[in-house]
Amino acid sequence: MSASSPSGPVATRPSPSRSAEASGRRQAPAAPYLQLEAITKRFGGFAAVREVSLAVAEGEFVCFLGPSGCGKTTLLRIVAGLERQSEGRIVQAGRDISTLSPRERDFGIVFQSYALFPNLTVRRNIAYGLESRGLPRSRVRQRVEELLALVGLEPHADKYPAQLSGGQQQRVALARALAPAPGLLLLDEPLSALDAKVRLHLRHELRDLQRRLGVTTIMVTHDQEEALSLADRIVVMNAGRVEQIGTPIEVYQRPASPFVADFVGVTNFLEAEVVGEGRCRCGDLELRVETAGRRAGEAVLLAFRPEDALLRDVGREANPLEAEVLRTDFLGPVVRAEVAVESLAERTFLLDLSINLVRDLGLQPGMRIRFALPAERIRLFARDAAPWR
Repeated sequence: MSASSPSGPVATRPSPSRSAEASGRRQAPAAPYLQLEAITKRFGGFAAVREVSLAVAEGEFVCFLGPSGCGKTTLLRIVAGLERQSEGRIVQAGRDISTLSPRERDFGIVFQSYALFPNLTVRRNIAYGLESRGLPRSRVRQRVEELLALVGLEPHADKYPAQLSGGQQQRVALARALAPAPGLLLLDEPLSALDAKVRLHLRHELRDLQRRLGVTTIMVTHDQEEALSLADRIVVMNAGRVEQIGTPIEVYQRPASPFVADFVGVTNFLEAEVVGEGRCRCGDLELRVETAGRRAGEAVLLAFRPEDALLRDVGREANPLEAEVLRTDFLGPVVRAEVAVESLAERTFLLDLSINLVRDLGLQPGMRIRFALPAERIRLFARDAAPWR
């Protein structure tokens, strides 16, 4: 599904920013390759997508991340022209594509099911879109051989999809999407049907391939780990709206809302009240927290990640707490401990501790520990923004 046609070897698309660095000259920011302007999609009285605006740079890898029903797949289908937006505009490479059919748009797409033709070999599956455009056989053959090499499927070129593993089928679908050298690659949860180990391996392959080709890519996923490891930027969606757009580090370390903090990673929440500059009260306990922009008496929600707690040199840190270890779960690289804090009416939290620390402390259920919460690691939100409200 692309208006482009292959011309010679697989092309790479160096990003404008890298070109500017190489020349040593400062250049004006390039116009976005893809621009979504206030996109809304209604199905009857239900708004599946609500006023979504997004600018995607050329060569960027963007993930739409969110729970089932948040609108991420609908938004991807709108970009592809498989759904028509109720309101808003889409501009790709300076061309308004808002009302164009899928065939008139410049993209390749990989669906969750891969949608391979079971009666065609790997070679013919990849060639199908090129042959339907009436390209010369020599051009089609050359392009298919390039793509087979690119995705490492030369030994399997004459096999049928049923003879391939899930990972190999995913590579075929990706090669077929890339065959017309599209300007935009759309991925609809392409790794979700694979087992965990294959998914991890292909995740790295996909990112390396995207960087090598420089093709602008948008991927839909509900897997937060997948988004964090693949994306240049993540678009976190909830109930049809965008909650936050940012780099993986920004989204994880500086979530814009309790929903983002709760959905991306694991977060402990604590209801509190601002009692003064840099101070919040939770029951009888007062905690040091950065409260810039908050007024005394304001009801707030405190949030911190399980790995933010410190168990060494607790006496030197702010917000020392005492707790009882209720249970521990071995998660490989870390041990996740559920602890009950006495001064917070037995409120329980999750703490992620390294294997070495657990070994040094002899940590086990029933043990009493002291830990600290550094003020700079505690996020503060308005109480009415709690995700469970």
